[in-house]
Amino acid sequence: MAAMAPTIGSATAQRSSLNVRSAGLEDRRYLLFTPITKMQVTMEGERIVRLLAEVISAKGFERDSYFESAKNIIDGLPKLEGTVHVNRALTLKFLPNYLFGEEPLDAPPPRRDPADDAFLFAQGPTRGLSRISFPNWRPVFDGFATVPNVARFREQADGLATLLAEAPLTPDQMTADLDFQQSLAQLFTLIPYGQLILEQAQLDDTPPDVVDLVFETLVRDFSATAIELHGKASSTEAQQRWALDSVRKPVIDEPRNQHVYAEVRALAGAYVMAE
Repeated sequence: MAAMAPTIGSATAQRSSLNVRSAGLEDRRYLLFTPITKMQVTMEGERIVRLLAEVISAKGFERDSYFESAKNIIDGLPKLEGTVHVNRALTLKFLPNYLFGEEPLDAPPPRRDPADDAFLFAQGPTRGLSRISFPNWRPVFDGFATVPNVARFREQADGLATLLAEAPLTPDQMTADLDFQQSLAQLFTLIPYGQLILEQAQLDDTPPDVVDLVFETLVRDFSATAIELHGKASSTEAQQRWALDSVRKPVIDEPRNQHVYAEVRALAGAYVMAE
């Protein structure tokens, strides 16, 4: 439906695939965006099925239903293809260059041409991830500055750069504390994840109400993970102060919620299987 955006997972996957198709030896940004897509989309799939289970309740345990299959296989996505903890840890190699990147690289344009993507099969060595360059991520967020929850998430994203400058990681956190690293990586990956969503929203002319509702969730996720980082055994006093200062309540807009819900509810019964 023209008034609605594609699913978040679809949006990020589209943008990730465009980064792959536009990649080359001088532009390997896809090595960050691909694991983030695999990680976040599989995690969100689990979350959706859990929420549906709360609504469906006992009906979800009936035999020979689609949901019975879904709840039994959904855990396999992040643990097989997604491998969440591995992909999350991998993203930390990109963190400094992404957060402070200033390279003059454009976002990849939309592509549906049947070209030979030869680089997919000749990607070269995978070493040197920490040297991959990124452009400034802020301009795409600036383009949605009037969307309340995008602006609020932007505050949190800028705060992560402040954390690295004013409450840097200890040597132990950087090398041995995998528990701390997982929380830090989850905070970080929300930013390029949001970037991919906004880039696709620009291409699809996604309604601001939908973008705002999506980022309401991201604001909550960032706040929850900041609290998680606050409680880590190795977190310093400065990091704990930063974590509490980073907690934000998303902007709540009930008319917006009702408007988006009405559009989604109108889709009930509209889908028709292709013959």
